[in-house]
Amino acid sequence: MRTILVANPKGGSGKTTLAISLAGALAAAGQNVRLLDLDKQQSASTWLARRPAELPPIWLFNQSQSTAGCEGWLIIDSPAGMHGKNLERALKLVERVIVPIAPSLFDIEASRSFLTALQEEKVIRKERAFVGMVGMRVAARTRAAFGLE
Repeated sequence: MRTILVANPKGGSGKTTLAISLAGALAAAGQNVRLLDLDKQQSASTWLARRPAELPPIWLFNQSQSTAGCEGWLIIDSPAGMHGKNLERALKLVERVIVPIAPSLFDIEASRSFLTALQEEKVIRKERAFVGMVGMRVAARTRAAFGLE
């Protein structure tokens, strides 16, 4: 099973929005998709429960389940503040980390230290997992967008 962790230590960065958007897009493309909601607010789980049944399926995944023998994608919506041993454990399970970032000074600074911490993790250094960033709530051709870029 291919696994993507959506993570940023800052609350309100768009982790859940990005996680459910990824899950929905993959399901719409005919992929087998599971969604693991680690956030205390459980917003991704609530979204999934309200999602119309006629749409391509996305299954809720819990930590006690195994991915052994599973095909498709597992999207992990991480909680705010994930760091240290929790981050290290999560990184061992994934092949991609996507960091949503908004173009505000606070979001950029919080994300900068998180990206530095990611670079220090062994699985990233050894290229067993890769990191990407997605700008959230970015209006093109604005000063904020250029700063984020």
